[in-house]
Amino acid sequence: MTGKASVVLAGDLGRLPEKLKMAGVETAGESAEPVKALALALSADAGAIVASGEAALSLTGALEALDPSERPALIALSSGGADLPNATVCSDPDEVIAAVQRLSGGQARKNTFLRQRISELLAGLCLPAGRSEHRYVTAALLMMASEPELSGLEPETLYPELARRFGVSEERVSESLDHAVRTVWRRCDSVTLSRMFPGKASRPTADEFLKTLFGSLYSTLGKSLWSPQIY
Repeated sequence: MTGKASVVLAGDLGRLPEKLKMAGVETAGESAEPVKALALALSADAGAIVASGEAALSLTGALEALDPSERPALIALSSGGADLPNATVCSDPDEVIAAVQRLSGGQARKNTFLRQRISELLAGLCLPAGRSEHRYVTAALLMMASEPELSGLEPETLYPELARRFGVSEERVSESLDHAVRTVWRRCDSVTLSRMFPGKASRPTADEFLKTLFGSLYSTLGKSLWSPQIY
């Protein structure tokens, strides 16, 4: 693994570094201090930071401040009960290894391209970046794009997976998505809303909202959306 596929380690990860090495994962550096780990990741153009739950929480704000095209993925070994909206939360080392391996083969750059397209779409709908509802909508669309079985948007399938990846409850996921819809309906102009949601006089449900946004992405990008492990 090279370039964007390498990782930087942050915090106390126990024996995980040894297991990553045994799995053939290339590490570009490690530091017990999250800020130093982030600096290492940026200088090495690493694809991800693998962090303990505590270190991941410390990194959240700094990662949000970065341009999406420069932001490494954040993979947390447990959340410690914290809300980690920007992280892929893993319950054990095997899950961490699988998450890291998803970055191989240029997937990180595909992820960046799709994130940029989603950011443009949400900016056009006046959904502010950097807020939790923006992150949840982005994550949902990324998951739908990478996993065809989720594109039908069955909440009983999508919401639990979002909750697991963010380390929060399904209720928190549902509330954030509902708030995203209310924000868009309150802030966006009527012309844009009519174009994006034709014939929809009342505010859509969160499910309808995501289906419409995914349909917009699909109409632009077609079946290239379904690239394995783009999330």
